[in-house]
Amino acid sequence: YQAICSEVDVILKAICEELGNSNAGNMTAYTSTILNHDIWMRIVNQKVKMRNIELYPFKDWRDGNKDEYKAPHWWPQYNDVKHHRAEQYKEANLKNVLNALAGLYILENYLVKYIGDMANDIDVPNDISHLFEMVDWETRDEVLGHEMYNINEDDVSRLFG
Repeated sequence: YQAICSEVDVILKAICEELGNSNAGNMTAYTSTILNHDIWMRIVNQKVKMRNIELYPFKDWRDGNKDEYKAPHWWPQYNDVKHHRAEQYKEANLKNVLNALAGLYILENYLVKYIGDMANDIDVPNDISHLFEMVDWETRDEVLGHEMYNINEDDVSRLFG
């Protein structure tokens, strides 16, 4: 739980930097930057399927500029566990862990798509998740699996040239 949410924090900071706010350093700042951006505000409705379980890890996320501020439902528990591990360890339960991991999966997909769209490049990860599936998610490209992407001499030259 700690490692997953720590990575969520890193990705949220990277997203804010991509959106022009390099000073964002906490959930409140991430929220106001991300949820006030046309593409990123859709994240609150993004559903992820894990076999027959549907997860909405950001469904309660709200910005204080438009509504009453509210972090994703699993985020305050993460902070409780982080700062008071001995007393709050029960908050690191399966429900919170799965929602945090699904949230990380969504953030990474959105970030890959955003960077791919800005660079007019591939807008999907280079491998298929064996755990999660994005629901109602539209991309230009299709995830094929890392061994299925062709790389040619021009690509190699661009990478190492």
